[in-house]
Formats: sequence, C-alpha cells, structure tokens
Amino acid sequence: MGSESQGTHCILIIALCIGAIVFLIYLLAKNNMAVNVHSVRSHPQAFHCTGFLFVTAFIDTGRENWSEKGISFERSNDLYVQSFRIMSEKLPLIAYIDDRMQKHLSSIKIPQTTEIRNVKDVDTFMKYKEIDQEIMDSEEYKNRIPIERKNYPEHCSAAYCLANHSKVNFLSHAASHCMGHNTFVAWVDFGILNSARWDISILPSLDNIDYDKIATDKVTIQAKNPLMIPDKVLKPGELLIDPNPRIAGGFSIIPINLAVSYEAMYDQLLSDWRREGICDDDQAATYELWSRYPHLISPLSNTKGGHEYFFMWNELKKSRTPQQVLN
Repeated sequence: MGSESQGTHCILIIALCIGAIVFLIYLLAKNNMAVNVHSVRSHPQAFHCTGFLFVTAFIDTGRENWSEKGISFERSNDLYVQSFRIMSEKLPLIAYIDDRMQKHLSSIKIPQTTEIRNVKDVDTFMKYKEIDQEIMDSEEYKNRIPIERKNYPEHCSAAYCLANHSKVNFLSHAASHCMGHNTFVAWVDFGILNSARWDISILPSLDNIDYDKIATDKVTIQAKNPLMIPDKVLKPGELLIDPNPRIAGGFSIIPINLAVSYEAMYDQLLSDWRREGICDDDQAATYELWSRYPHLISPLSNTKGGHEYFFMWNELKKSRTPQQVLN
C-alpha cells in the first residue's frame, strides 16, 4: 500500500512537472509571438501596394551631436520620431531604419499601412563612409570649400552625404520587392516634417494626384526657382562652390522600371567623384546627373506657390473643373 502510494505520488509530481514545462513553453511562445508581431508585419516577402509607394529611411549620422563637432544644422532624434509619426499617419510607407531608431519607434504606434524594414536589408552607399570621410578631411578638399560653407554637413560629414545618396538604394530595393498595381516609388525624407512644419495637410493626398502629370519614363524631381536647366555636362565638383542648390530635396518620384538603372547611374557618378576627390550632397549629385542624362530627368518647378520643399504635390494636384470650383 505504501509502495502504491509512493508510485502515485511520483506520477503526480511527474505530471505536474510536465504541466509546468508545457505551460512555460506556452508562455515563451506567446511572448515570442507578441514580440515578433511587429517584426513579422515589418519584414514581408514583398510589398503589396497600389499606385504610389512612398519610401523613407533613417540612418543615424550622429546629427543630434553635430554642434559638439562644429557642424551646422543639428537635429535631435526625437524630432525625427515626431516627423515620422505624423507622416506615417498620412502616407503608405516602407520605412528602412537602423537598430537605434527601432528603439525610438517602440514608443509610438505604427499604422498598418507602414512596413518597417532594417537598413541592413539594403546594400547602401554607406559602405564608402571611411573613404569619403578621408577625402573630406584632406587639406586639398577643405581648400576647395568656401569659408562660409566649411561647417555645412555636406562638406564635413561623409555619413550625412552618404545617407542622403543612399535614398536611391532604398528606392531600388523597394521597387524590386513591390507587388501590386504599382507604378511609382516616391522618396520622402524621414525628417521632412520638422518642428517648424507639423502641418499634415502639406503632405500629398493620394486621391488628389493627377498621374497624367507624372512622367512614366523619367525621374521627377523638385527644381528650385528660377528653373535652371543644365546647358552642359558638369564636371565632378563643379557645384562645390555653388551657394544656391538648384534642387529642392525631400521628395522625388521614380517609375518602378527605372529604379535599378537610376541607382546604377548614381553609383557611377559617386565613383567618378571619389576618383576626383569630391564629396557633396544628393542635391548636387542629382543636378549633375541631370546634366549627364537630360532625357532622364523631369523637373517640376514651383508655379503654384507653397512651401519650397513640398511644392511638388501642389504641381501634381488634379485640376478642378469650373463646376467643382462653383461647388
């Protein structure tokens, strides 16, 4: 009887242990699912989209500490997060972010229309950071920069320049992985809505875009007024001393079937710059590409007014009929 009681007791203990193990496995699995709900949604096999796919990215360039290094235009990561939060509520987005920004975004709600991917998924121009910083630190390069521009990030931070050049890498990657009735990938800067412009109404409204106004065989860019169309092929570095950017950054539109070839052309231009000891930002690069391939670029200038970094969407709005105006 004692032996039978001990046996029953052992079986009960074993059963309890097994139950505890099963329950522990269940909790771990549940926790893992909870942790990875966002990552599963954020790492799709393909992007399902229709019409426009907006692409953005954040690569930490140390901008929140620029003043310590004597670099102008410092901005905190908190401002980037606030900009992204507002932007993601309005636009369908593919957002490529680094590990540090992933932690920042954990404090905000990500809409279902936003896909988060890691910048490590993409082969970007950031791989040239050490080479380009060496160029920028050289006396030969520094002597080419006007004194009033020496502290500008495009002339002293390779990370900043290459993060901006890498826009074309992200656009190409997104275009290559996009499924659906999608025609264009459009770039929008991660921090386009800084503290001076939180107004969500200045962002594009997808139901009010006149697609007939967008070139299907060219890259559409924002060209500042007055419109200055290149009249010759620019030499590498010719814009280094130019104080007036001809291109307004922040937005660009690329037909999906051009994204990969445009990336290759851009890569070649940066290689030419590197060979000549040149570093500059994406605005200079885009304008120089325009001079090389005038058939490839479709410039939009600001004819309807509005903010200098958002006028593209005013230009692309559907025209209202007289009846619509009366209504």
